[in-house]
Amino acid sequence: MIPYLRELSAFIVAESSGSDNFPYFDAYWSEPSRKPYLLYKNGDTAGFALINRWSPSGHGTDWSMAEFFVRPYYRRKGIGGAAFREIMRCNPGVWEIPILAANKPALAFWQVTLRSLCRVTIERIDSSDDR
Repeated sequence: MIPYLRELSAFIVAESSGSDNFPYFDAYWSEPSRKPYLLYKNGDTAGFALINRWSPSGHGTDWSMAEFFVRPYYRRKGIGGAAFREIMRCNPGVWEIPILAANKPALAFWQVTLRSLCRVTIERIDSSDDR
């Protein structure tokens, strides 16, 4: 989790005291409205995904991608897209995927990944909310 938070810090100003923590992390293993996923490739941990039922847009959703990370070595190898498709298959419904506008690599990944999906409707919601 710490490498992810450090990488993400390049795109946001942390409101915490600078510690490498994620306040909701433990809740993903204890609350039924949250699910953690570890991404594996050949037995090695390639990344993780954290999903929940909170709707960042306020429009309502079945699932939201709270956090998604693929370790640098595994990027651009199809692992992230395949993992998201499997997570989505296991958790059908309306999804929200909030992406920081400043995080250009994430924007590029999600544009390609979402375009590759069949039978989905994509609605872009721009927000000035920096949460």
